[in-house]
Amino acid sequence: MEELSEDAAATGVDIGFSPFARIESPLFILRPTPKVVKDWDEYFGTGDLSDWQRLVSDLGISGHFPSKTKCRKVLKHVWVNIVDFLEDIEAGREPHLFDSQNELSSYTRRTKKFYPKSMMPKGSPLRSLCAQIVNKNTRRRK
Repeated sequence: MEELSEDAAATGVDIGFSPFARIESPLFILRPTPKVVKDWDEYFGTGDLSDWQRLVSDLGISGHFPSKTKCRKVLKHVWVNIVDFLEDIEAGREPHLFDSQNELSSYTRRTKKFYPKSMMPKGSPLRSLCAQIVNKNTRRRK
């Protein structure tokens, strides 16, 4: 069994050479997870097809979506603030959808209601819903 360095024994984390050293560093571990990330994980669950279909339905989109791919495609045409969406669902309200990425971007910057892009898991519908918030070259989805 390999012995841990003195630092690793003190922190419980070995930050020696590793392709994932940034993830294993004590600073990363101590950074609190934003509430919106925890709320999303609780809302979305394991990410199976029924979770995707519930998301599409909760966004007020009607239709038959028999696969994650079909859900992902329809979500590319939706502009919603994730923080507000989660609050609306919890309160039993219909979520507010924006008409354009520009409107969503302006609103998000004004209210500072961001979902950290770096914490969006691969394959998550958040990536389909993700909008360019900071870039001023925004476009309308058709």
